[in-house]
Amino acid sequence: MKIKRLLLILLVSGIGLAAAAIAMVDTLAKSGIEAGGTYALGVPTQLESAKIGLFSGEFGLNGLSVANPKGFEGKHILKLNEGSLALSLSSLFEEVIVAPKLELTGIAMLMQKGSGGFNYEVLLDNLERFESKEPDQEPADAPEEPGTKKTFLFQEIILRDITTSLDLFGEGAISTATITIPEVVISDLGSEPKTLSEVFQIIFETILESSIEFGADLMPAQLAQQVEARLEGAKLDLYDKADDALDDLTDKLGPQAGQALEGLLDQAKNEIDKGLEKGMRDLFGKKKKKN
Repeated sequence: MKIKRLLLILLVSGIGLAAAAIAMVDTLAKSGIEAGGTYALGVPTQLESAKIGLFSGEFGLNGLSVANPKGFEGKHILKLNEGSLALSLSSLFEEVIVAPKLELTGIAMLMQKGSGGFNYEVLLDNLERFESKEPDQEPADAPEEPGTKKTFLFQEIILRDITTSLDLFGEGAISTATITIPEVVISDLGSEPKTLSEVFQIIFETILESSIEFGADLMPAQLAQQVEARLEGAKLDLYDKADDALDDLTDKLGPQAGQALEGLLDQAKNEIDKGLEKGMRDLFGKKKKKN
C-alpha cells in the first residue's frame, strides 16, 4: 500500500515538474522571439503566446505585433495572427534548429506616410546592419544580438493571407489603399543557418516587396478615389466659407457690390476646379471621372 502511494506521489510530482518545464520552455521561446524581433526591426515586438509541443515536435505562436516607429499614428506596422513550425525534438537542444518549413498566417501591414517619409523606411534603416556580414561594419555601441547561440535552417517560409494598408495621410486608422496577397513562398533561403533576427529581416522585407509588387496596379486607382474625395470635401468646405463671407459683405456693401464680388468668386471657383482636375491628371495619369 505504501509503495502504491509512493508511486502515485512520484507520478503526480513528475507530471507537475513536466508541466513546469513545458511552461518554462514556452516562456523562453516567447521572450526569444520578442527580443529577436525588437533587435532586428528596432521597434518593440510583442507576442501573445508561444507553444512548443515537446512530444509532438510542433511549435506554434499567436498574436505577434510589431510597433509603429515613433512619429507615426498607427499602433502597429505589422501584426500576425498565428504561425506554426514542425521540427525534430532533438534539434531543440542543438545550436542549429532544422525545420522543413515555417508557416505564418493572417498578416497585416500598415505602410504609412509621415512628415519624414514612410514608416517602413525606418525599419529598413534598422535592418541595414544585416546587409553586411563584415564585423567592422557593426557600430561599436550596437547592442548584442539576443539568442546568438541558436540559429535556424528552414527549407521554406510560407506567408499566407497578407493584407497591406497604405495610408498617405498619417492617420493610422484610415487606409487609402488595401492590397490582399493570398500566399507568398520563400524558398531561396540558402544553406547557411539564420539567426532569429535575420529571419525577421527576411519576412519583413518579403512582405514589403510583395505588397509593392502586388499593389503596383491596384493602388493608383484606389488612391485616386480617396484623394479626390478628400480634395472635394476640402473644396466644398472652402466654398461654403467663401459664400458665407460673400453674404456678410453683401449686407455691408449693398446688393450691387455683392453681385460684383459674386462674379469674381465664381471665376475663382472655376479656376480651383480646373486646377484640381489638372492635379489629379498629373498625379494619377488620367482624367477625373465625371459624375
